[in-house]
Amino acid sequence: MKNLLIVVADSNDADYVYNITEVSNETLDKINIILEKMKPKKTHFGYPWGKGESRDSDRYEFIYDGILTEEEMEYIDGFIPYGECGVHTLSDVGVYRNICDKEELGI
Repeated sequence: MKNLLIVVADSNDADYVYNITEVSNETLDKINIILEKMKPKKTHFGYPWGKGESRDSDRYEFIYDGILTEEEMEYIDGFIPYGECGVHTLSDVGVYRNICDKEELGI
């Protein structure tokens, strides 16, 4: 069984970028643990995650210092998309679980 992790990020005033990654159940468990630790910083826009052209105070390394380890930040960052100038917010993180087969569409 396959799982598809979908991460949507805001790169600039509702210019959204996304990343879809096939992940194992173990990877999902690790991501859930990290997201749970990030919850205190979550806003109605999502999780702040400044990378790229961001002020130092908006950078994820500053925001999650003391909350996430450097390894956890690097791990979750590997699943986050990158817009033309970076991103500032993780707007949505979701998963489609237990995908069995892909059907070709004849393109």
